[in-house]
Amino acid sequence: MAELYRPAFIHDYDIEITQGQDWPIGFRCLPRTDQGVLYLEDTTGYTARMVVRAPDQLGASVLDVSDTTGEITVGFTPGVWEASTAYGLGQKVVPTTLNGYVYECTVAGTSDSGEPTWPTTIGNTVTDGTVTWRCETDDSQVCNLYILIPAATTAALSAWGRGTWSLEVLDTFSHTWLYIDGAAYLRLESTYGD
Repeated sequence: MAELYRPAFIHDYDIEITQGQDWPIGFRCLPRTDQGVLYLEDTTGYTARMVVRAPDQLGASVLDVSDTTGEITVGFTPGVWEASTAYGLGQKVVPTTLNGYVYECTVAGTSDSGEPTWPTTIGNTVTDGTVTWRCETDDSQVCNLYILIPAATTAALSAWGRGTWSLEVLDTFSHTWLYIDGAAYLRLESTYGD
């Protein structure tokens, strides 16, 4: 997972996508407060779009995904705890105000109408409605931008070789919050074609 410091306009960030395989990548975008302190921004409500072109930035789009097509998730991954919500065994959440920890559901059920007081000792649990949460790990693996292009999508790609890619994330005011571009290496997997 890449840690990026905001505001960010990053060039020459190269990627490789292999045909027929899931392509996941998570980002932790960390802006600074007015006092210079880094924090993980909640990107809920932001929009994101990733485009891969071949053979260069003027070429045809061979892959175009966004938060509206479902391959890009904005907001925290794992998601923020929600009141009166059914949670399944193994599902993970972070508190509505990040406290540095991730919590895993160890007893499935429905959360309470009010947020619990989250334990901050790994292994400790808290009951929340009929759900039990265990303090699982620190939040160093929490993303606020996550891309997962499924194998079914990469299997259908046919323009293989070198291209370019770009990712743009817009905040709730439609301002560019993050922009990344670079070379995209599209690797043909022999089981999917010539």
